[in-house]
Amino acid sequence: MEQLYLLAPPEIIKNKAMKALTGEEFVQSEKYWREVELLDPGNTFIGAALDICRFWNDPYPDEDMLNQADPLEVYRAWREFETYLRSKDYRGSVIIGQIKEHIFLRRIGLEHMSPALRESFERHGIEVLDLLMEIEKWALAVEEIRMVRVRNPSRVGGAFFLKCSEVYFKAGNIPASRRFLLQAFWDEPDLIELRDIVDPEILDELEGLYPDYDTRQDSVELIPYVGLMEGSFTLPLEDRLQYLSNLRKNAERHETGNDGTASTKTRYRLFSLYAWESELAQLIGAGFVDARNRMRMLDSELFMHYMERKQHLEGGRISSSRR
Repeated sequence: MEQLYLLAPPEIIKNKAMKALTGEEFVQSEKYWREVELLDPGNTFIGAALDICRFWNDPYPDEDMLNQADPLEVYRAWREFETYLRSKDYRGSVIIGQIKEHIFLRRIGLEHMSPALRESFERHGIEVLDLLMEIEKWALAVEEIRMVRVRNPSRVGGAFFLKCSEVYFKAGNIPASRRFLLQAFWDEPDLIELRDIVDPEILDELEGLYPDYDTRQDSVELIPYVGLMEGSFTLPLEDRLQYLSNLRKNAERHETGNDGTASTKTRYRLFSLYAWESELAQLIGAGFVDARNRMRMLDSELFMHYMERKQHLEGGRISSSRR
């Protein structure tokens, strides 16, 4: 075996070996780790590093082969590697995450995804946005969202909005995240579970209303309501009253039981929709009494909370205007 740095300090060789490993230069990394094995046989990561290198050097014994490999092929190889890792003690290592990031960005090409490559992945049911979220590249994910909305608006729907909400939250744009979350509720509320909500402030607002919310999946339907009352979701300035009315009628038509009664989940959904109707109607000077009567019929306790909250908010506005 070629002796690369036999007289060099072990730490220098280890650093070179680690850099090559995380940079997916697996052939070179294996040579370095063989040197580390001679210089520092007690190093506990040697076995894992050589194992990783062998996995990739088997199909790609020359680094040029990996450099020239089709990105879709490399993606599939990574998924096979993840399956392989499930039985390994080092599967959760930070190093694995660093290797994955390099492979996704450089080898697969997510950092500079060409239209042809994107289409190739999409033909195989692989969404670029999902991959960027997987490696937590939130700025790139935001750019991908913008591109999807322009290139392929037919893909825009509740599931997409839910992803957008997470991406924008992780990217630090909370208002945009909440707009997308609300749109997801309006578009496909059945898709949303409590574990999908990444905004802790919204979860805190829900917990304030229902302290046992974490055991009540149905309460997720009240998030549009509590977000409205706490100011996390803002009312649109344009007239969306008819839009909300159509959503509510659809919920009433398709989600009541055979006996004409609504499930708890549906009652909460309808309560949220009627609350939005009531607030928007009041904002634009339309009638809101019917919406509030329906809210009272759906859940008198929640309606009491609504009226108390409104009195508190309106009292605050009156006090502010007098100062």
